[in-house]
Amino acid sequence: MQKSRNKTLEKIGIKILLILGIFLFFSGIFFVLLGLGFGWGFIVIGALCFLFREDSRITLEELNEEEQQEASAKAELKKRQLDAHESLKRIQENLKRMEEESARKREKEEIDFVQALEEIPLVPISISESAAPQPDISGLIDLKFSNVTKKTSRQKLGNFVVIDVETTGLSPSKDEILEIAAIKYINFSPIAKFVTLTSPTKHIPTSATRINGISDVMVEGFPHFKYIAKSLEDFLGKDNIVGHNLEFDLSFIVRNGVNVFSCNRKYYNTLDIARKTLKKAKKKWNPDLKEYEIDYDCDYDVENHKLGTLCDHYCIPYFGSHRALADCYATASLFKWLELVRR
Repeated sequence: MQKSRNKTLEKIGIKILLILGIFLFFSGIFFVLLGLGFGWGFIVIGALCFLFREDSRITLEELNEEEQQEASAKAELKKRQLDAHESLKRIQENLKRMEEESARKREKEEIDFVQALEEIPLVPISISESAAPQPDISGLIDLKFSNVTKKTSRQKLGNFVVIDVETTGLSPSKDEILEIAAIKYINFSPIAKFVTLTSPTKHIPTSATRINGISDVMVEGFPHFKYIAKSLEDFLGKDNIVGHNLEFDLSFIVRNGVNVFSCNRKYYNTLDIARKTLKKAKKKWNPDLKEYEIDYDCDYDVENHKLGTLCDHYCIPYFGSHRALADCYATASLFKWLELVRR
């Protein structure tokens, strides 16, 4: 606004100089013709007014050009701001659309996942009249897991039973089984499932319920695991056994009456196989937080080898984590992926 006011004043000044210059110049000529010498002074002053007016006009043109450049720069800046705003708006709309599509895809995957579990035939579970005795657990000490390599025969690799247990804690000697699930596969296709809750002899700790969602109310009326151990043993038959952190599951079911060592079979621990296949991220000390954190600059494949992390890595649908049947189904899919990767 100040520049505009100054510019207006300059225009008025230039017009005044023009009028004054004309008046003085022609007045000077008139006085010279009359023989008056001071007329030359009028002529000189009038000429100077013309010259000063011309300089002012040039200055004004420069100011006009600067203003035009400034206005052009402002217009360009405004246009860029509008373009940036539109780009940001489009990005936000695309992100929203992608989130909605991802949510719909995730919802469909969950529906398909649950439906796939429901479609697997459920085998009837026999409840024994007496609790199963604990078999010889020395096999747990000498237990060796089989690996999958290029030399591994694929002929019968897809025939197995995958198992998973949910428990009251981490100690097989002190804690109890709350849920057992097993799925039988032929050529990597599920053909039968064995799943049931089981009732412990003690109150379920809150810490366990927070992890697997199983409460005392949910297990009311279900038998203790030892009364269905024989039924699970029959379901396992002589098939190879697969599990994620399989040592944990076997330790619990063997100590509770399932004799898995009565025949020769192979044991595939997807946790072990994944560790041999995918590099885990290293951790570095953060002096500010005073704790170890993942070193994202290092060369790694996955942050950890948890079942959920591995399923995300291979884009395997996985819903209902820490429930036995869902864990079984996801573990079997992971086993198939690891078999393909390690060919």
